[in-house]
Amino acid sequence: MTSSIEDPFYLLEKWLKVKEFIVVGKSVRRADAIDKVTGKARFLEDYVVPNMLYAKPILSDVPHALLKGVVTDEALKIPKVIDVVTAKDIPGENQVGYALPDQPLFPEKKIRFHGEPLGLILAEEPEKALEAVKHVKVVYEELPALLDPLDAMRRTDVLVHDELGNN
Repeated sequence: MTSSIEDPFYLLEKWLKVKEFIVVGKSVRRADAIDKVTGKARFLEDYVVPNMLYAKPILSDVPHALLKGVVTDEALKIPKVIDVVTAKDIPGENQVGYALPDQPLFPEKKIRFHGEPLGLILAEEPEKALEAVKHVKVVYEELPALLDPLDAMRRTDVLVHDELGNN
């Protein structure tokens, strides 16, 4: 095997040869352990502010598809549902990819993984947001899925990111 960074298996092979890790396989004391076991720790759901809205993501139920539309009319009819945000509502660049600009906040044209967020329900009560998600209709044309990362690196007939030319 070559030592080229362009070889997709190089980093995996290098990682598998590591014998000593900093944290993996070791007992590490958590800084927040005492607060958690005594019930003193505060979590996001413990905070409530005036006029707070609750959000619930609309998630893809397919691993790979052309996205034709996210129909939200019925969800918006539910009392206390304030809005539904999708890719069309994002001004400017719809992008959250860190190293590569390959990850939209919400996809506009293509679903790339099962559970990909397609939008967000905003409601005055968490139960209403949850109910509204069930009334969203996602219209898509399913595409062949790559379910194995090693298979994905070898194949070029099915591309997760068409614009990159490979997986």
